Amino acid sequence: MARRRLTTLPERRPPTFDLARDACEALFRETGLTPGTDAVVERIGVNNRPLVRKAIESWLLDLPARLYRREDLPEVPPELVGQFRGLWEAAVQAADRRFAEERAGLQAGIEARAAELAAAQTAQAEAEAEAEAARAELAGQRAIAAALEAGLAGERETVQATTALLRQAEAEAARRAALLETERGHAAERIAFLEERIEKDNAWYLQRIAEERADARQEAARELARRDDELGRLRLDAARRDTELRALREELAGLKGRGEAQAQALAAAQAALEEKTAALAALAGEAAAMRREAADPARRAAKPIPKRGGAQRRR
Repeated sequence: MARRRLTTLPERRPPTFDLARDACEALFRETGLTPGTDAVVERIGVNNRPLVRKAIESWLLDLPARLYRREDLPEVPPELVGQFRGLWEAAVQAADRRFAEERAGLQAGIEARAAELAAAQTAQAEAEAEAEAARAELAGQRAIAAALEAGLAGERETVQATTALLRQAEAEAARRAALLETERGHAAERIAFLEERIEKDNAWYLQRIAEERADARQEAARELARRDDELGRLRLDAARRDTELRALREELAGLKGRGEAQAQALAAAQAALEEKTAALAALAGEAAAMRREAADPARRAAKPIPKRGGAQRRR
């Protein structure tokens, strides 16, 4: 039997391959999960499972690059965008590494089985060629041909066993792919849980800020009322001091006409008058400062409130 010469042709992707990739993208956008072979076959209406599996693998290889280029994270604070992106990229990279390792191991096993199958097929072809040549040359060598046929039967059994192992490897690869899809689904659920928790925390912080601002406004209003009361008391005290000052001046005018005998009393009264005048000027300065603080809420909030006892001690 003449051997058939194999010719390598350039790989051309059939239309079903592109349809399967588009179906993978559509299913991923709708469900957020990696699409399976059954879902893609049902979507495109073509039951070519080997081609669909190749399309899914090609789509998975391009998926991380497309996900990493996404910059839109709606309803997430800017300071948390980096954290979300880090969690998502870590989960996707870990899943991709595990999938690549398992696929490489399975591919190596498939290639080894395929090499054994090719060797068996080559041996079978050689045996058949030798048997045919033997039949054409010597009819008496039919016993040898029968032995060769028996050997070929054993090779066929080997081929069948190898085929069974290949099918078993494909089933194992499908199981690993399903496990990987489940892990990716768990990662997506974890990210959704974190997003919901951060949104609730943000709402709680905003409410606390609003309450603290309301409390600050109320406290400022109460403090302004206290300052107004204090300013009124200071004004009354200043009026009383003015009355005392006029009385002292009148008393000083009377003392000047009495002579040298009352000089010491006059000096003491003048010293007391100067002391009270200085105290009155200090009170007037404090009143002016309080008026300025009452007119400027930001300055009043930054400066500590003086105690009443200190002002009374200064008077």
